[in-house]
Amino acid sequence: MNAMSNVKPRTTEDQVRSALIQEIVEATALKNQASGAFEIVMGQFPSGLPHPNGSLRIKNASVKLSIASKGIFKAHNRLNDFLRCGIVPEDLKRSG
Repeated sequence: MNAMSNVKPRTTEDQVRSALIQEIVEATALKNQASGAFEIVMGQFPSGLPHPNGSLRIKNASVKLSIASKGIFKAHNRLNDFLRCGIVPEDLKRSG
């Protein structure tokens, strides 16, 4: 029996690229969801003056939108690092 037969296959370039593109798709969906929620919250105050708990609702929606936007930025950076420099993120590496 060959010693190499017990070694798990390494992650291929296509698998890494696909995983990183999927991260962008998921991050974009989260950002779109957060953006929609923010627009709904903001649309509830046509006078521009929020109700007493409105400021907190606006802040919470804004924070979620900011986090989602950072997620897209991170996902794009990971893909760009892989495409330009061949850097495979640690969480996508398989041990052999």
